[in-house]
Amino acid sequence: VSLGDDPKGKVVLENAVRFRDVPHALWLQFENKADFDRRQEDLFRILEPYDGTDTVTVYLKDTRKYKKMPAQYSVSVEDGAKEAAEEFLGKGNVQVVFEQMNRARW
Repeated sequence: VSLGDDPKGKVVLENAVRFRDVPHALWLQFENKADFDRRQEDLFRILEPYDGTDTVTVYLKDTRKYKKMPAQYSVSVEDGAKEAAEEFLGKGNVQVVFEQMNRARW
């Protein structure tokens, strides 16, 4: 923002995005790969009713590795997927983050 010689600056909004439309990612933490392998079928069955466009990323605590799941596993964080995952994995193992939005450069 540049004020120039005018002490009363103006901010002009060119584009607005609703909070709900900002892409989210649902991060799910597991102790290790064996833990994920043992629980993944139940997890995705629980998340199935929350179909949406928010990505699901699996994080393995022991190796600090993560994997973004294919689009077929995408969920809707706003419609209850986070709460369902927390009930299954525990609150400390579920995190929602905002994904980077594509922005026009100016």
